[in-house]
Amino acid sequence: MADSNFDQDGGVFGAWDRDANGRVCFHYDPPPEKDAPHEDHWHLIGNDHMNVTCHNGGYVQIYDWTRGPKILNRWHPETGNYAGGFKLLCIDGITFPTLKAWLPEGATMERVFGQGYFKKTTRFRGVVVEEKIQVVIGGYGAHVHSNIHITNERAEPVEIRYADIWQLNQHQLVVAPVMTNGLDRPVEYLRSRLNRKLKYQIKPKCGWHVEAYGEYHRPGKYDPAAPSFADYGKSLSFFSEFKTFADGASEIIAGPIDINSFPIAAQEAYSQRAFPTGPALGVMHYFTIEGGSSKWFDSSFHHSHWDRTVDVPRSLPFQIEPGSDGFIDSYPTPTFTAPGHEALARELEWHAYYLQAGCLYSDYHDAHFVDQGSAYGYLQGGSGAPRDFALFILPLVYLRPALAKDMLRFLFRAQRHKDGGFPYAFFGYGKASGGGVHSLSSDLDLFVVLALAEYLNVTRDYAFLEEENLYSPKSDGVSATVLDHLRASWRHLREKIGTGPNGMIRAGTGDWNDVLLAYSRMPPVTIWRGESSLNAGLATLALPAIAEAIEHADADLARDMRTMAAEQGAALRNLWTGEWVARGYLGYFGKRLGEDRIFLDTQAWGVLGGVWDDAQRETLFANIQRICVDPQPAGALALYPPMKGPLLVPGSDTNGGTWAAVDAWTAWAWAEHDPESAWRFFLHTTMAARTAAYPDVWYSVWSGPDSYNAHYHKKPGETFNHNATPMALYPVMNMNRHAGPLLDILKFAGFGARGGRIVVAPRMPMVAFSLAFPLLGCTYAETSCSGYYLAPNDGVFPFTIRPPAGVEAGALRVTLNGDAVDVALEDGMVVFERRLKRGAKVTWEVGRGS
Repeated sequence: MADSNFDQDGGVFGAWDRDANGRVCFHYDPPPEKDAPHEDHWHLIGNDHMNVTCHNGGYVQIYDWTRGPKILNRWHPETGNYAGGFKLLCIDGITFPTLKAWLPEGATMERVFGQGYFKKTTRFRGVVVEEKIQVVIGGYGAHVHSNIHITNERAEPVEIRYADIWQLNQHQLVVAPVMTNGLDRPVEYLRSRLNRKLKYQIKPKCGWHVEAYGEYHRPGKYDPAAPSFADYGKSLSFFSEFKTFADGASEIIAGPIDINSFPIAAQEAYSQRAFPTGPALGVMHYFTIEGGSSKWFDSSFHHSHWDRTVDVPRSLPFQIEPGSDGFIDSYPTPTFTAPGHEALARELEWHAYYLQAGCLYSDYHDAHFVDQGSAYGYLQGGSGAPRDFALFILPLVYLRPALAKDMLRFLFRAQRHKDGGFPYAFFGYGKASGGGVHSLSSDLDLFVVLALAEYLNVTRDYAFLEEENLYSPKSDGVSATVLDHLRASWRHLREKIGTGPNGMIRAGTGDWNDVLLAYSRMPPVTIWRGESSLNAGLATLALPAIAEAIEHADADLARDMRTMAAEQGAALRNLWTGEWVARGYLGYFGKRLGEDRIFLDTQAWGVLGGVWDDAQRETLFANIQRICVDPQPAGALALYPPMKGPLLVPGSDTNGGTWAAVDAWTAWAWAEHDPESAWRFFLHTTMAARTAAYPDVWYSVWSGPDSYNAHYHKKPGETFNHNATPMALYPVMNMNRHAGPLLDILKFAGFGARGGRIVVAPRMPMVAFSLAFPLLGCTYAETSCSGYYLAPNDGVFPFTIRPPAGVEAGALRVTLNGDAVDVALEDGMVVFERRLKRGAKVTWEVGRGS
């Protein structure tokens, strides 16, 4: 079953490829009308502390979330601020920046979006300027590295003036719950007023290094440790040129750029545009390149907060030599191989990079987190929700267990000690909220429990249960073990959320579906008496899983969780309509929601929790295929037919759009029932399938939003721009779009935990395949299988491995780390255990004995 949808490659926007290092990259090459100045398309790179957006126009912007969301160098040409990541050149008396819209006649620019880099190649009159923007992973703060290679392809020498520019134009993204219907204008006005209070002192330190000290005009009393809507802390930015392979004169840039440094034709080149006038850091060079030769430059822009010690290096912690490819190490990615699925393997690697590149750092919680992103974060200035963090943790357990663990720390440190609940969103410095429609979100405890269970059961890091973490607010000084945090969340679920008249977990102001109340004619009644089948189904999966993980530490709590899971399963069965499961109870007159229409978001959880029998699952997935999947060119309708209401747009958002998260858990559940049909659906949800269906929508090619409009919407295949969030204005870098496919491939491979054991039990529709994540990997063929597990901590690790299909149980031969061993068989599965030290690897091979 080949992924034929991938034949469409990059739509009208370019083509996928691999670079010389084998990394996945996208050659951005759209038609002129899609590459016009008003067409802003961008790519993400990151380093666990900040995000960098690399724009088709040729510039980059740096986002920092350490003490609240902000853009460090906002692109704002109206005020002479052009961000950074471009070069100012003077060649043959013609001055121009390496910005696509400002190239002189005869100049061309190629752009490549790669795993961990943005590469631009500008050609003009026989001079080739290759720029590679990358980030240094690890450490503290923003660290953006620029590698520049200038080649003279002429026979004669050429004189060049060249400036490497990083402007300072900080723009704090003070939280804005609503940014539609013109409300974005007053928001941006207030943000701009705040940002004008930031003043810089720029001090050159030597010929290769310049620093900028930023300080706000602060309010009367300001405690930098206290939560606040905005960050008034001091900052340090600096530019350093680490290594220069060029002779000639140079000078440091420390402030607004002096246009007189580029006198020849500068006025003509910029006569219709504002020359960069904002504060800037950088360096300027004057040199000659002989015919057929090259010059190299390496520089770095760094930003951090004043209370952090910054060691300014004279050389990079890596070596880039002339003639090398100049690549910096990037994140780990998985490898997948199966006949006919080479392009899917490429897409999975890309998803893994993007998911990690979306990682940020919170100084208040002293923890990393992968934010949901897109318009929620990068326009509205809010991070969340814990349910999304939990969905990202699930694949990160296998991709980067340490990051998954740190995200769990973030969630527990954000947990309220007052009632044990989790806030819906995070903003500013240490601020959190669940106001309005999110004041009683009813699913957050369950999603966090699901993520914690996956981490504990797959890594067997049970010592994490005893780790102390502060509650929020941390100024209260109340801390508890992770196990006690779990107990507090359990109490919140049982006592604050509670169950309704039918014994099902209440809906509150919404579960995963934030606009659930819009489907009710009596919202106040639904808040207090409505019940959610999504919560009930999720409980049947999450509660037994966490009970298994904590039974050794709290048997009573584990028993209570299993009891509640069984109760929720029984309550869920009462909502079976004969075709699908209803969405829940509205809380008035016995009214059930979703008897006459299918809500896809709730269907998978009861399957994963083992609630439905084979006949019910067969009926359910047949209806999902017919109603939700078949009409859609890509993905599945989250609701059909759509509802009517004042805040409901048919075919958009949760009222019938397609959702990355829902597609992901639907495919996961479908694989438990029918792997072949599930696999077809999985391919139907890929970015490649969406690009094939909508080749002229740029935000379906290399990233995307969490939701797309349905095929019958007036803007099919695009995203929403209504209610509170203008998603269409920032329609990429939503991490649900990248986490979901990784979760699915893991579950198709049968990676997980069950019965106290780490399990590899593939649900693939093909016999031969290989999947390798950093934590766990396997390779299957007709008569053999092999795999490995890399211990993330010390402990005893028990395994259950499905043997290859072509070998009878009595004829199996098993080797562990190359040694033949006798192992037990339980229900046809190979079981064994090994004691391992952290970083040790156990490998296995299972095949036909001689």
